[in-house]
Amino acid sequence: MANAAGDMDKKPAFSGRGSRVNACCHVDIGATGAPTIDPLKSDDSGFAITRASAGLYDLVFPKCVDVRIDVEVTSATPTVFGAVLLAKSATAGTAQFRTYNGAGAATDPASGNDLNIVFIMDCEAV
Repeated sequence: MANAAGDMDKKPAFSGRGSRVNACCHVDIGATGAPTIDPLKSDDSGFAITRASAGLYDLVFPKCVDVRIDVEVTSATPTVFGAVLLAKSATAGTAQFRTYNGAGAATDPASGNDLNIVFIMDCEAV
């Protein structure tokens, strides 16, 4: 498991801010919104996700200086229409997001749905 985002990639993408790593995490949703990371479709073993309550998820990722996170929900029959990031700490490697339905209420994605989470991490020094 990578301790810091800079440990994930020997040749990170160039940016004006120093070392930058782009990483993806693919999450399969099971019964009652239970998340499971698919290691074959994810970039690093340093990711973890847990369901805190209905539609509320906690993320753990490799520590970095700064991070941008995008969560995409994929579903053939959507119960969830989007996700919003509620909190993040790049230096702690933690974040929390909420998935919501068409009325804006916190809702778990249906079993069989996927979450694709993209991280853009600046890794100068942690």
